[in-house]
Amino acid sequence: MSIVVIKTTMHLNPHTILPILCMMLAMVCGTFVIRQNPKAKLNRIFLAICITFTAWFSFYISYNFNYTEHLIITWFRISFCFISFIPITCFTFITAYLQAPRNEFWFKVNASIGLTFSILSVTTNWIIQGVSYYPWAPYPHAGVALTFPNPVDVLLK
Repeated sequence: MSIVVIKTTMHLNPHTILPILCMMLAMVCGTFVIRQNPKAKLNRIFLAICITFTAWFSFYISYNFNYTEHLIITWFRISFCFISFIPITCFTFITAYLQAPRNEFWFKVNASIGLTFSILSVTTNWIIQGVSYYPWAPYPHAGVALTFPNPVDVLLK
């Protein structure tokens, strides 16, 4: 067994402070709610929402380190897997809160959309094509499947 050591240097990027605080708030809220009643369906769904937001905000942590471009792209791709499940978990929470009858068709459609985007994100360049470097930090460059332009790319290029 060998240990891989990645040499990095850390610097505090001020643009990451608010997302990291939001990440910690999501973790605290999810933990607080699930500890109140772990068996309640709404609490478990809310915890799932908090986990997806925490994972999404976690990709801002990489802005505080100097990594290789390959590692940054991998970090963004994994983060995008969680981003694709944010609307799905919110939809599930709303339908559970409203006590709407569970529609298996929409549950399967939502899950397949999230899984498809996650698989495309990790295995292809269709979602994240590369990294654009801006003065404040690197940012993922949208791939072909994301046909709408990234406003930051449009404004700065």
